[in-house]
Amino acid sequence: MLKIIVLINLLVASTFHGYSMLFFYRIMPANPPVFHTDLQFHHQQLCSPIIKDNILYQGLQDGTILSQHIETKRVLWEYHVIGQPTGTVYDNDIFVVTTLKGTIYALNMNNGNLMWSYDTHKEILSEPVIDGNNLYIQTSLDTLYAFNAQDGSLKWQYSSKNVFEGLIVHLTPAPYISNNILYTGFSNGDAVALDAHTGKLLWTHKPATVKQLQDIVIQAVGNENIVIFASYDNGLMCLSKKDGTMVWERNDLKRAFGLYLTGSAIYATFVDGKVYRLDVRTGDTIWKTDIGNESGLFAPAQYQKLIVVGVGRDRYKGIVLLDRDNGHIIKHFSIVSGLSAVPITWNNRIYATSNGGFLYCFQ
Repeated sequence: MLKIIVLINLLVASTFHGYSMLFFYRIMPANPPVFHTDLQFHHQQLCSPIIKDNILYQGLQDGTILSQHIETKRVLWEYHVIGQPTGTVYDNDIFVVTTLKGTIYALNMNNGNLMWSYDTHKEILSEPVIDGNNLYIQTSLDTLYAFNAQDGSLKWQYSSKNVFEGLIVHLTPAPYISNNILYTGFSNGDAVALDAHTGKLLWTHKPATVKQLQDIVIQAVGNENIVIFASYDNGLMCLSKKDGTMVWERNDLKRAFGLYLTGSAIYATFVDGKVYRLDVRTGDTIWKTDIGNESGLFAPAQYQKLIVVGVGRDRYKGIVLLDRDNGHIIKHFSIVSGLSAVPITWNNRIYATSNGGFLYCFQ
């Protein structure tokens, strides 16, 4: 019996300085979701919703994968996976879901039918990535897989060894792919470049000093010349795409939770509740905004001239909109229970999943 969707309210008149909350409705049972946490990462993060052609696809805490019309809320199909969904991605009509149990599911987006599945037997905590016909997934035990996205056949895999067995931050970056080269990092602090088609190692950048918590924890970002990695305790490092040599580093900016690069600017959120804009050429700070020490920030995103940041706890829990040029807080959408996933923007709207089990939509 489907007991997850209960329409709560439809709001079109609540306007805040030009922004309106259109609706919110319950997408999961009322008890807060329980998600893997470790060390100082206190997020209870679920995978973010995906929207395609007015259809919303959502992975829920209880393992339900749901497809519904974004305007009418009518459920089109549902599929149940084993374990809590941790990441989703789609390409054409293939919808891929990863789980905390380590299983990968590829579903037909039109009807929810299972196309193929694969069990890695390892926790998957990062988002899957599709590039061309290839699907890339990195597990919590430093193993990177490349599959044929259509049929699930394994193309290659690459593993890295953690020098501190059992002592890791336990967050895993999604791979970043550019011009058929895959960039990622591992729990031993290594940043690597691999041939995306064959898995051949092109270069490795090892940390200058060995620390116990030197994990590469989030997805790298880059442009045509450089790639930027974030290490839990070694901070940010900007490397040459050509050979992995250091361009600049910021050892003082530790424990990042999300990076976003556009043009000459890097926007970064950190565990201590700070949001930075950095110069991509030098790593110098352009501005810094303090959201709150226990705020639990999610990865930043850009919408028009605004930086959108999801907040899990404390004073600004909900969504904060920042001026991209100076970092000033333009608007705060309060969500009482805080967020459990990175908010997404689509069709002049912001969608956010809350810890209380609701999907919010703001315009």
